Amino acid sequence: MNKKSQPHNGFTLIELVIVIVILGVLAVIAVPKLFDFSSDARKAAIEQTAGTIKSAIKMVHMKAEVAGVAEDQSAVIKIAGKEVEIRYGYPKLPDYPNFMETGLFSSIDIGSISLYGKTMNNTSFDWVYQGMGDREADGVSRPAIDIGFGELSKDGSGSESGISPSDTNCYMRYFSAKGSTPATIEATLTGC
Repeated sequence: MNKKSQPHNGFTLIELVIVIVILGVLAVIAVPKLFDFSSDARKAAIEQTAGTIKSAIKMVHMKAEVAGVAEDQSAVIKIAGKEVEIRYGYPKLPDYPNFMETGLFSSIDIGSISLYGKTMNNTSFDWVYQGMGDREADGVSRPAIDIGFGELSKDGSGSESGISPSDTNCYMRYFSAKGSTPATIEATLTGC
């Protein structure tokens, strides 16, 4: 009996294994880069919140002008039933521990926020802020704070420093008003 060999119409096991390995390598390298939206999400959150703060700054200043206290070094105005401490017509920097009830943060709602480096028993916050002392912006040195993502402390005790907002290079910096120089906010997005 003479058997004719039939042509093979499939792939060998070795060819299938090689294709699967190549696809696996591509998936490991390419897919995370294609679908890493966390950086875009952090940038969008910073930009959106900076826009919210800019709007609040303008609203507070307009209310201060209407109330006739826009030139005062220190004053208090009411917005939506809340007292907002102002400096030269703009929200003043927050005071710890009542930072949610005074100045800038009393005029906006950006979620939960806490002061960097304070003991909070590993409580989760949307934002962390850090006092930066005097910083220069628009040619004027004035008090500033950074608002961004970070950790209060590594272990929640406040004894070990965690990651500050400015360490991440993904934050907003609020510059307080000084004299005739208005309050401003700038975003740094290079580390997002």
